[in-house]
Amino acid sequence: SYALDDDGTIWKGGIDGDGLPFFIEYYRSVSIDKPKPKKEKTKKAEQPFHEWFNEIKHNDAYRGIDCNKELGKMKAWMLLPKNKNRKLTKRFVLNWLNKVDVEEDLGPQSPKLVL
Repeated sequence: SYALDDDGTIWKGGIDGDGLPFFIEYYRSVSIDKPKPKKEKTKKAEQPFHEWFNEIKHNDAYRGIDCNKELGKMKAWMLLPKNKNRKLTKRFVLNWLNKVDVEEDLGPQSPKLVL
């Protein structure tokens, strides 16, 4: 036989070898009456795009990239019909800028001798 506690625990019972009744914990179910409170997600104050982009422009990792020019390229690319569902997200901008080839300044170059 089975018994159910108020906390949702199911007990399995029976008769032992001496003829005495016994119960053992069989299964602890999740209480239906008392659902666990959900943690509310606190949304962080989102930094406006223009402020974030200004920080990116001055970041050493993007030195040598004309970020305003690249932003114009991104917006033009998004105008194409095949890209109509794309959005100008921070992730999109970073991925785009990380793919830009930048020629490193190697300092003064000695003239090459052409024969």
